[in-house]
Amino acid sequence: MAVIVEPVLGEEKLRSLLAEGHEQSCLDYKRCLDLSVRSEIVELTKDVAAMQSEPLGGYIVIGADDHGTTVPDLTPPLAKLFDEATLRPKLRRYLAEPFTVRCALHVIDGNTVALVYVGPSDHGWCIFKAHGEYEDKAGKKTTVFRVGDVFVRHGTSSERWNDSDRQRLI
Repeated sequence: MAVIVEPVLGEEKLRSLLAEGHEQSCLDYKRCLDLSVRSEIVELTKDVAAMQSEPLGGYIVIGADDHGTTVPDLTPPLAKLFDEATLRPKLRRYLAEPFTVRCALHVIDGNTVALVYVGPSDHGWCIFKAHGEYEDKAGKKTTVFRVGDVFVRHGTSSERWNDSDRQRLI
């Protein structure tokens, strides 16, 4: 079954995405994300940027395991951060405007699930405008992306583009 990507965030759409049962280039499941933690914002931004290179964009479902089964990990305080007015400025720190992102919260089988729609870039890809860096608990610095990097989806992974991606996107 192929995921139909459209800017729809209703419960029916979420249920159809969960029913896919596996990640795809335009569908990513995450058990939990804490948007008050820089490392998690940077990792989410990488995925959002990569999905902008998909012809129709994609979806990120937070609150589901890798098989699309809802989990209780997205607590109400964490879910509250998945509001467009909260998420957009966090992404804008690294991504140039314009970009399309929409968010919705649903309760499925007693678990809170956030659904994020990422629209495709008008340019075909997204170039990072700031370094995506963070320090771990031991103080070790990790750089996920740098200014000028372009990420795309290779299957279910968000990775730097290569020559074949460039040819495909241009």
